[in-house]
Amino acid sequence: MPVVTDELRRYLAHRRTGPKSALDREWELARKLSRRAHALKWLSLWMAGDRLPRALATRPFVDLRRDLRGGAWDASFPACSFEVVAFDGRGKVLKRSPAVDRLHLRATFRKAASRRGCARCEIHDVTQRAWDDG
Repeated sequence: MPVVTDELRRYLAHRRTGPKSALDREWELARKLSRRAHALKWLSLWMAGDRLPRALATRPFVDLRRDLRGGAWDASFPACSFEVVAFDGRGKVLKRSPAVDRLHLRATFRKAASRRGCARCEIHDVTQRAWDDG
């Protein structure tokens, strides 16, 4: 999750030579992970500058330049919601819980796991996010 500050914009604007810095290595790893089968998802937090750096311009971003504490932040990072799915030994869904918040997740999981015939449970993040592409 790149946080687009003036410092990052300057970093991306120039080619670097010589030994690689920690930021060079982190950036290189992020780019490599974004090309894998289960790719890293990019979301830039745009906090400064008139334009996004070219390396980030085609990826999802949240523009927080004007509103770091209000609606833009809250809409982009809503409270998480989860569902718990209980399965029998053959992988058939026994029960799917309604969406619950983090505070109720443990109890919901325990209840699902104690269900008759339950062999395993999964926790799914079902949070609706403005930047989520699917």
